[in-house]
Amino acid sequence: INQFRNFFKPDKERIIFDVLDAIKDAIFIVSSQLKNNLIKLSINNESFKIDGFANEFKQVILNLLSNAHDAIVERQKSDHISGKIEIILENQTIKIQDNGGGIPTHVAQRIFEPYFTTKGDHGTGIGLHMCKTIIEDNMRGKLSVHHIQEGTQMKITLPQTLHQEKEEIKL
Repeated sequence: INQFRNFFKPDKERIIFDVLDAIKDAIFIVSSQLKNNLIKLSINNESFKIDGFANEFKQVILNLLSNAHDAIVERQKSDHISGKIEIILENQTIKIQDNGGGIPTHVAQRIFEPYFTTKGDHGTGIGLHMCKTIIEDNMRGKLSVHHIQEGTQMKITLPQTLHQEKEEIKL
């Protein structure tokens, strides 16, 4: 219950937080859905700290994981694949990639637009727009979509924290 309470509490100030810890909090919320649909999730244990809004960041990760889950479940209906989501952390970058079949190019160009959805009556079209706003406007980063062999990669690139910049200057 505390996990959910803290998860949805709006952040009032920027803090320096550990990316891996925040991602694990988001994974905790969707882990039973992934398990029930036989979707394997892997994450490397590298981490870094960022300066931003931890709960908003967790909401972004939760939304990206939910979208990956939905794409895989939809593909499993016709292709009977073993679903997998991989989270890669390296050099201020988070990559969330899945084997859900990918996003057609004409759709990929619009997925961050408000109210654009491919889910018909089941989607509002606000999730990815919200993610992009949080990452780019609130956290001074970049959110982009890329095609990979069997699916989609969502890539978040974040700036270094002031703490990291000071440490590098000392070296």
